[in-house]
Amino acid sequence: GGAYSTNGGANWTPLNSRPFCSGHGTGFGDPVVYYDIEHSKWVAIFLASGCGGQGIGVWFSTDGITWTVGPCAHSGGGDDRESGWVDNNPASPYYGDQYVSWNNFSVGGGALYVAKSTDGGLNWGAPVQLNPAFIRDVQITTGPNGYVYVAAMNEGGGGLGGPRTNVIYRSTN
Repeated sequence: GGAYSTNGGANWTPLNSRPFCSGHGTGFGDPVVYYDIEHSKWVAIFLASGCGGQGIGVWFSTDGITWTVGPCAHSGGGDDRESGWVDNNPASPYYGDQYVSWNNFSVGGGALYVAKSTDGGLNWGAPVQLNPAFIRDVQITTGPNGYVYVAAMNEGGGGLGGPRTNVIYRSTN
């Protein structure tokens, strides 16, 4: 589901049509929402069964109220922990490019990946592997120069007992 506000968050109206529960099979949650200034639209990303079993589905809206189904950003059977971002800096050489990062639990116990769209989320490039084994995806973002940063966490074997180390990946293109 979801909700929208037209008064700065003082009141919220539910999206009763449940737009994220259709178009890509069953929705498994993990929502990501951002506004793409260059393409004048909202983008929502959810885990979805119709994108390879448990991949990453995309939806679009020009008003945040009415949503249409977009493509699969990635078709996979074990995607999880996705994060998304758009470069909204008009001075950036990558203005309007969209990014999604995630853990793919079908590879290396949770390999870390990133995919990019240069056309407003209509098409997504081949995934780029950042780490071949599990390191938890935390957040993807861009800097003022267009560099892409992925914050991740090495959980030291998982659970609460292992030492944790924060890791940053950077791409200049």
